[in-house]
Amino acid sequence: MESQQIRQGGLWLCAVAATVLGWACQDAPAVAETKQALCRPPSIAPAFRVVDAFPGVRFDLPLSVSRVGSDYLVAGQGGTIVRVTRSGDAWIREPFLDVSSELAETEGESGLIGFVPSPDYETRPEVFIAYTGRSTVEGSVFRTVLARLSSTDGGRTIDPSTEEPVLTLERDVKGHNGGRLVFGPDRHLYVGIGDGSWGDPLHRSQDPNELFGKVLRLDVLGARPYASPPDNPFFGGGGRPEVWAYGFRNPWSFSFDPSGRLWLGDVGHEAWEEVNLVTKGGNYGWPVREGRHCFQSPPCDVPGAIEPVFEYGHVDGYAVTGGVVYRGKHPALAGSYVFSDFMTGRIWALDAEQPRDARMLLDSARNISAFGEDENGEILLVDFGGQIVRLEASEAETSASASLASLDCLDPNRDGEVHPAFTSYDVNSPLWSDGLDKRRWFSLPQGAKIHVADDGKLDLPVGSIVLKEFAAHGRRIETRMLTRDAENGWLGYTFQWNDAQTDAVLIDDAVTVDVDGSPWTLPSRGQCSACHRRAAGTLLGFVPEQLERGDQLDRFAQSGLLDRPVDHASITPLVDPYDTSLPDEPRARSYLAANCSSCHGGAGSPHGVIDFRASIHVSAMFTLCHPARIALESQDNDEVQPIHIIAPGNPTGSAVIQRMSRTDSGRMPPIGRNRVDFAALDVVSSWIGSLSECP
Repeated sequence: MESQQIRQGGLWLCAVAATVLGWACQDAPAVAETKQALCRPPSIAPAFRVVDAFPGVRFDLPLSVSRVGSDYLVAGQGGTIVRVTRSGDAWIREPFLDVSSELAETEGESGLIGFVPSPDYETRPEVFIAYTGRSTVEGSVFRTVLARLSSTDGGRTIDPSTEEPVLTLERDVKGHNGGRLVFGPDRHLYVGIGDGSWGDPLHRSQDPNELFGKVLRLDVLGARPYASPPDNPFFGGGGRPEVWAYGFRNPWSFSFDPSGRLWLGDVGHEAWEEVNLVTKGGNYGWPVREGRHCFQSPPCDVPGAIEPVFEYGHVDGYAVTGGVVYRGKHPALAGSYVFSDFMTGRIWALDAEQPRDARMLLDSARNISAFGEDENGEILLVDFGGQIVRLEASEAETSASASLASLDCLDPNRDGEVHPAFTSYDVNSPLWSDGLDKRRWFSLPQGAKIHVADDGKLDLPVGSIVLKEFAAHGRRIETRMLTRDAENGWLGYTFQWNDAQTDAVLIDDAVTVDVDGSPWTLPSRGQCSACHRRAAGTLLGFVPEQLERGDQLDRFAQSGLLDRPVDHASITPLVDPYDTSLPDEPRARSYLAANCSSCHGGAGSPHGVIDFRASIHVSAMFTLCHPARIALESQDNDEVQPIHIIAPGNPTGSAVIQRMSRTDSGRMPPIGRNRVDFAALDVVSSWIGSLSECP
């Protein structure tokens, strides 16, 4: 086992990485003989599955899907909208609209953020878009633009030169842009606008005279550019006449059900995600309250505030994607509001008439950015990774009862040890896991090999299994399994060890245990996919820069585990962050690359433009001297003032250090650790302190 010191890793989501130059590696563990492992994953068939709605058609960072006649319109964050239409038995994509030249930027929550065709599109071919555009106003970082565009070819495409601004909103801070556009049954356009900040320190969401943190209701079909309907709650005074409801943080996704009720998913801050039923003039509490809880220090009463009909904590996810009330043919979903979490890919169903408890339908392991419906009322899911998939019923769920021993993953001759057919491996920069000891193994299907791609990446075949064991003081606590499934990609499972240390049982939901007086949480299946996502590469530690240590990769090749040798010259290995014989920079950046880049990995990752991978230059990280979306604050939210993500020469003024130092809901990562890694904090602080200027 690795020694128990503050040098181990876990799941961490914060900041920083850069160019790493050929630093020394440590010796790797021995490679076991190549044998066929008997171990198999649990047999769990979910009641629902997702299938490709448009086989062979892929999209660039899709954010919405709309139906026009028998065709579909898919909008992407980069500013392109494509028409998906049938050609014989196949689906093909055609150009529809390109507004990419109008966008100020396309990373993070910026770019094209809303799209909807007119409800009269067949006779009046117009569309409405929302995007982050350039601003010439001093102090504004960009402007949110709501615009109308029309067709000049009978509706087959939209002409970008026809753009007419409907409404603009100057933005002084990046983030929480909202932008969702939906036509209601009343034929008015509903627009979601985020609070435009981090924590809403100015309480704009609570001010009806501001448009931030609101749902707007506009008449755009009967007036140009728009009119505020006279039955809007503040039409006669007391607030902006456009406002329909307020007190939202980031009302990213919402929809109307068949009875006309407006269902909305409001993305939470550090603890709670909300599902709301939105009513005329309703106040939904942010930033005084988050979910049904105080966000600011008590007292936190908001007279007349409407609580969410459902909430979930950050054990199950971190960014709700509001869904739809089901209208299709499957009786098991009749009358259910189906929604998801962008980070974990979990999909739930909530009884729309008695929305108390949600049942999980599927761990999709996808970044679901929006919901839609096909011509039969079946649910379409927009996967930010580039697909539109359909939710459909599968075989009934089988029992999830299983253990490592029953799955033949353990050595029958040695209590608690893995099957000898597994190959052990180690990594250069382990994730921080509250100082727990860890061991790692993998197995391949018989006759299969790991593919070494031209770019050097390692691609494990379908049927592969990767295990990681967590222990303290020689006692095993948990073993995590990742297995590659032909249909669903990489799936994660957690097994909890028994007191006798002879076997570990599969758990479905998260379990918290005591380790040396501190809580340690064994993750649920959904939590595994929060970090082990396709956009991040899924296998965070099984990458060349982590495995290039000693002759480990060469021995993999010699044992027949690789389909060709690796090119060592193309690999820039990470280093041990706790090796005090090395300079601060490689240690700090290896630590942060390993712990942060799964979420903060540049454009296309869930947290956008910030890039903490070790393969990029420091000037491309988008962290040095860039304002943080968090505020420098005490843990009870007093004395708020802006800071930078990384402030050269000023560790305490850097958001990275603030997040690393916390153990409350503002810590990074929100899962995977409960203790501060003081050794890493010291080396990252020292590195930041050595920086002298902005790039």
